[in-house]
Formats: sequence, structure tokens, C-alpha cells
Amino acid sequence: MKNKTISIFIVIMLFIYSCELDDLNSNNDPRDNIEDTWKIENETLKSLKAVYYVDIVKHQSDSTKVVLYNFHNLGENIYIVGTYNNNRITVSNFTTEGGFKINGTGIVSLKYKDISWDYSVDIGDGEPQEYLSTFIRIE
Repeated sequence: MKNKTISIFIVIMLFIYSCELDDLNSNNDPRDNIEDTWKIENETLKSLKAVYYVDIVKHQSDSTKVVLYNFHNLGENIYIVGTYNNNRITVSNFTTEGGFKINGTGIVSLKYKDISWDYSVDIGDGEPQEYLSTFIRIE
């Protein structure tokens, strides 16, 4: 009986140890935490409000970047690209298909439930408008 108990203990320990190794060796992509459809509650500094949806997906060829479709409600097929690092999305001088220049930062909450954005949009007249918005994960 004692040998059987020791054998079972050894098998269980090997199983637990192998699971821990898998966890340590896994290549978790931090972008997985934000890849989703988000509901946007947009509030400009002029207190205008709009609600729309943005899809965030991983960039196919750059593991540090994400692609945001319909950012600023520009259209479902219009996208911007941002760098994702330390729960922060940074968009620097990205010009969209329609000629809008986007700059800004989104701070992702610790539980990945929302993203607080502070960004600007220049429609081509050289006078960027400032915006604050909150991206809320759709559950």
C-alpha cells in the first residue's frame, strides 16, 4: 500500500511540474488581453457625445502592434495602428485612408475591462481636435 501511495504521489508531482513548465515556457501574447470588440463612449472637450464600436486585433507581422478598426467612428474598414506595451496603446502620427492624422494614448485597465483614451484628430486643416473616450469591453 505504501509503494502504491508513493507511486501515485510521484505521478501527481510529475503532472504538476510539467504543467508549471508549460506555463513558464508559453509564449503568451499580451495583445490577447485586448483583442476584442469594444463599445466606445466618446466625449470631446466640447461635451459632444457619440457611441460606436471599435474592433482591436493583433497586427499580423509586428508583435508589438495592434490594429484598431473604426477608431473615432471613421468607418468599419478604416483602421489605425498602435504600439501596445505595458498596458498602453500609443498611436503616433498615423494617417488614415481618408487623410485623418491620429495621435494619442490609450491606457488599459488592470483587468482589461476598459481603455481610457486621450487623443487628437487632424482632419487635414492643421488644427487637431482633442478627444477623451472610454473603450468598454463588451461582455
